[in-house]
Amino acid sequence: MKSDKMVNYITLAVGIIFMAMTFTISDPVSRGDIGPKAWPRLLAGLMIVLSIFNIIITIKNSNKNNVEGSQQENKDESEDNVLVYPQNLWISLLSLSIYAFAINYLGFVVSTSLFVITNMYIMGLKNKKNLVIISVFIVAMLVIIFPILLRVPLPRGISIFNDISRIFY
Repeated sequence: MKSDKMVNYITLAVGIIFMAMTFTISDPVSRGDIGPKAWPRLLAGLMIVLSIFNIIITIKNSNKNNVEGSQQENKDESEDNVLVYPQNLWISLLSLSIYAFAINYLGFVVSTSLFVITNMYIMGLKNKKNLVIISVFIVAMLVIIFPILLRVPLPRGISIFNDISRIFY
């Protein structure tokens, strides 16, 4: 519990520092646009609000645990530190490495779909219909956000994978 409080206070301090640093960013010439300050301020503000919220929850939980007794708390902390399936961690890291290598060859759409499906399956989601639906949703949202709205190019892949990518963006 003490480590949770410490992490929350550090996150709050970093959020406040980031928010203060956003006041040093210069304004653009035109005032009609959102400007370069908007995104950093949004993230810093979100970081501050969520860390305060997390501090409140941690304090409430620590008060509840003090009433119940410290023996149960020590038992719970020791159980939380045990990895249930440690091989899944290594499989996820391997799939991340394969994804990083394959994204330039298979393109963003195909490689991200395979990566999301693989990791969700590793994490325990076995329903094939849900795997496909969630994967398509995630890829669609990323394609809408990055190449369409933000105009950030994503890897298209080579050969037929390039053609597949051109269908989507």
